[in-house]
Amino acid sequence: MPLTDLKSKFSGKELKFDRLLKFFKSKYHLIISVACLTFWLLLFLVWNNFNVYHVDFHIFHEAFKKILNNPKELYDIDIDGWGYYYLPSFACFFSFLGFFNLKLAACIFLIINYILSIVFILLLNRIMRLMNLKNKWHRLLFLLLVSNGWIIFDQFRTLQTKLLVSLIFLCIIWREIYYRIEEKEKKISYFTLHYIFFIFALGMVPQLIFLFIIYLFHEIRFSNFFNRDNIFRYLIVVSIFLIENLLFLVHPELISDFLKGFTRNFDEKSIRALFLSDFQIYNKTILNIIRYAMLFLTILIMLGLTINKRILIEWKFSLFCFSFLYLDIFRGYGILQILLPFILLLFIPFIKQEKSIKRFLKKNYIILIGLFSMLGIIFTSKDTQVFLRALPLFKEFPLFILVYLRWSFLTGLLATTIIILNFKFKTLSPFFRE
Repeated sequence: MPLTDLKSKFSGKELKFDRLLKFFKSKYHLIISVACLTFWLLLFLVWNNFNVYHVDFHIFHEAFKKILNNPKELYDIDIDGWGYYYLPSFACFFSFLGFFNLKLAACIFLIINYILSIVFILLLNRIMRLMNLKNKWHRLLFLLLVSNGWIIFDQFRTLQTKLLVSLIFLCIIWREIYYRIEEKEKKISYFTLHYIFFIFALGMVPQLIFLFIIYLFHEIRFSNFFNRDNIFRYLIVVSIFLIENLLFLVHPELISDFLKGFTRNFDEKSIRALFLSDFQIYNKTILNIIRYAMLFLTILIMLGLTINKRILIEWKFSLFCFSFLYLDIFRGYGILQILLPFILLLFIPFIKQEKSIKRFLKKNYIILIGLFSMLGIIFTSKDTQVFLRALPLFKEFPLFILVYLRWSFLTGLLATTIIILNFKFKTLSPFFRE
């Protein structure tokens, strides 16, 4: 082969390598995050001997088949004592999976979940850019938190829908921030699209109805509560709900069946509030007092955020998601995948974007304490038995107390960090409208 041909061949390879290197340097924060997601997916598959099955998806699959064959019996599913507790819209949307057998449908749903997780990373990165977090490795810190840990492993293991719900909420917030920055006019079609997606998401996590109320009345002042435009907006919301859940009109008895399943999340025999579910309290009166006190606090926080028209919508989401996780009245930990990105957004306005790692650590140590406490939550299973199986040393007194209080400690540390940040910078201006 002539020398000139060899040179051109090697120069061509060097050019391709340079392009790949340049691409990696420009997208390394995204590449690393997607690689982490892939790692947890492969870990689950190897751990479970490539058996893609979980009782949760088995219930979903039965619901998909009910929609195709006998929708009147949608809430009559009983698999290992569990049933279908979601709105009909979710089962209707994914009913095409009912045409496949359980194993194939589970594999398809796992692939969908993996694709959604990648889109989730890309969208969160875009939101952080809109929030003026310019440095890529600063964004990587947050992306690593949402692409790792027990919650990611558990999403792939249980074949849940939380990634889809989180993606929908992030998309709504992204559009809100983008329209505010670009000063675009929000027409009724803008809100209608958001209501369609929001109500669909509620079909999978009905307990976040609180978040929808906050969003619905965010830009509606009470003095204009009953004006013509707002009444028209309420009618749109009702119409969307009825269209998405048409089965409630066709089979009205499904409404009571759904409500029974929904209240099951509240009528637990243990205290879920403040992460004290490991403590068993058998006194029904005390249990109800604590339960309803936490519910009252949740409603109070929702009303406070709804009434305040100055706080930006993304911070309303963030503050409510944090309180929902901490009070845990409706399985807050169970939807941590949804709450987590909004809790992390609370830290972004306070970050000092230093390029030097040493200066960054020095000026952001309080933020890092909060992020490390979040890391502890992400990598810790709330299931006490799982925790003790991994660390049997904690079975011995008095170390067992740490098992029961670890969640309260971590969430308390997170709350303290946020409060200190507010006092340290002596301003809440990033959270308010101009």
